Amino acid sequence: MRAKKVIIIGADHYNTLWLVRALGMAGFESIAVIVGVHKGKSFVAKSKYCKQVLIIKSLGDIVSTLMNLSFSQKTVVIASGDPVAKVLDTNYTQLSEKYILHNCCNKQGGILHWMDKVNMLSRAKECGLKIPYTMSLDLTLNNDLSDVPYPCLIKPEVSAESTKNTFRICHSEDELKVSIGEIKGYCKRVILQEYIKPDFECLLYGVSTKEEICIPGVLHKLHSCSHTNNLGMMSFAYLSSEIPIQVGNTKAIETFIRSIDYHGIFSVEFMITKDKAYFLEINMRNDGTSYITTQAGVNIPAIWSAIAYGINSNKFSRVFKREITYGMHEINYIKYTLKRVGIIQTFKDIFKAKAFSLWNPKDIKPFFYKFIYH
Repeated sequence: MRAKKVIIIGADHYNTLWLVRALGMAGFESIAVIVGVHKGKSFVAKSKYCKQVLIIKSLGDIVSTLMNLSFSQKTVVIASGDPVAKVLDTNYTQLSEKYILHNCCNKQGGILHWMDKVNMLSRAKECGLKIPYTMSLDLTLNNDLSDVPYPCLIKPEVSAESTKNTFRICHSEDELKVSIGEIKGYCKRVILQEYIKPDFECLLYGVSTKEEICIPGVLHKLHSCSHTNNLGMMSFAYLSSEIPIQVGNTKAIETFIRSIDYHGIFSVEFMITKDKAYFLEINMRNDGTSYITTQAGVNIPAIWSAIAYGINSNKFSRVFKREITYGMHEINYIKYTLKRVGIIQTFKDIFKAKAFSLWNPKDIKPFFYKFIYH
């Protein structure tokens, strides 16, 4: 049988690269639509698993590009970031005539509704997930800040409006007011949350279809960036099927996903303290660190694509091939972790890792072209 095509849309980024790799390794034909590449040079396009590449200038070109393509059947499309997911969901009615897309309730705007942190956190709480103290602020108004707990974290209400410049940790009302003034240029509404310094952070990966919700395991972040502009960005972590005792089990997560009628790939983020698990958010698209699950033996993008096409997905394991799989984001490690742990520990971590964000000895060109182009 001829390989099924899957379209991956995203920036020239390791998230997009690993979707291309994961699907190519599973026997799908990866077609990459790369958004906003400098001078048209894409390191993702150098992957041997990338069978076709379309380079577009901006997010605004996504819909016309997809509508101008022609396939013999409805084709799976996967987003590698929130801005792309927003475009696809905003144009779901039109695009779903030709494509199989992630969705909530099989309707336009469903994902975008739950990307709004107010809606997301409210529903998560109803489903039994614990959330930090949270309030919504309209930045065009004079807000009452008298009851704000400090330190606090502010970020855009809608995930697709988030950038590395829109997160702030504030330790006083004066800092909060300055941060609000800085963020006004990026978004109109923000979520303010009590900032809880966790013992560690974790992500539960999965795929949701009408038939099943599969959550094979959890990523435990061992090292991450503490700088506000890249808060929590992983540099070194391990993947395990053992869920932290603070989370308990996946029942509340599954209840939440079923309640919003979500179908697609997802990841759920938690902050873990000594005795509590605080729900942060659900990402309703492919997560950039999910490449570790592929190397651990559970190919989540392939499971989703197979089920979406109505072909046998049972050949793709739902169980990890080893108890623990270590993964490293090489660039983040150099930026945020190397100085803290030193050269000796760095080499120990490198030898532990079975998954890397860029390096793959079976697909080495993207690694070298990343540094040539950038």
